[in-house]
Amino acid sequence: MYITSLVENKYLSFRAIITNLLNQVNYISLTTDICTVMNSTRSFIVVTCHFIDENEHCINSLCLGVENLTPHHTAKNISEDLKNLIFNYWNIEKTKIV
Repeated sequence: MYITSLVENKYLSFRAIITNLLNQVNYISLTTDICTVMNSTRSFIVVTCHFIDENEHCINSLCLGVENLTPHHTAKNISEDLKNLIFNYWNIEKTKIV
């Protein structure tokens, strides 16, 4: 129980740092990949963001999440999964995505 609490607290502090960092960035590029588990019907969507750190003059990449994908890989379902995983969870404005 103690270790679980430590991990959860570390995640919350890390999430706050990343959210703050993403709020300061002007433009974000996203890449996604859909992975299907062999011999299974389970699929996951992986989302990575890329941005330029203007203070450090370097490109940064962060994996924002890996989520179960809805069973049917339609554009509508993928769009909803991305909206929930990216826009809502990380509070990224759509206008920042290029």
